[in-house]
Amino acid sequence: MAKNDSLQKAAGSPVKIELRGQSYTVHPLTLGDLADFEGYLRSEKIADFMRVAKDLSSEERVQVLAKLSSEPLGRDESAQAMSTMKGVRFLLWKSLGQAHPNLELEGMDKIVDLTNFEQVTTVIEGIGGLDEEENPTETSTGDQESD
Repeated sequence: MAKNDSLQKAAGSPVKIELRGQSYTVHPLTLGDLADFEGYLRSEKIADFMRVAKDLSSEERVQVLAKLSSEPLGRDESAQAMSTMKGVRFLLWKSLGQAHPNLELEGMDKIVDLTNFEQVTTVIEGIGGLDEEENPTETSTGDQESD
């Protein structure tokens, strides 16, 4: 796909991307993928809370956990999380899963790093349907290092 093709032309179609010298097929995110992302965000919020909640009573922890577990995530919160390191890593993992089922979330750190984070973020925005105008799918990071 040419660099200037619009995302509308790419919507629904897998695209190829080269990361760290390897070629990957990136599939568009599904509603299920985005629901999984919401669950991931919720579990991250709960884990963050549990790390700092040691001084609270059991009753206080239960109340906060009940609230964290039940309150919906806002659209802005989800959109902001999509551009974080953890968010990009999770969404790329979900989008690669169909073509590369053996990839594990923990292994995504070997694929996404600071040299290609911006490129991957742009691809994730495109396959997630956000309002980006260009799709950098057939580009390379130039990082030919392999693990």
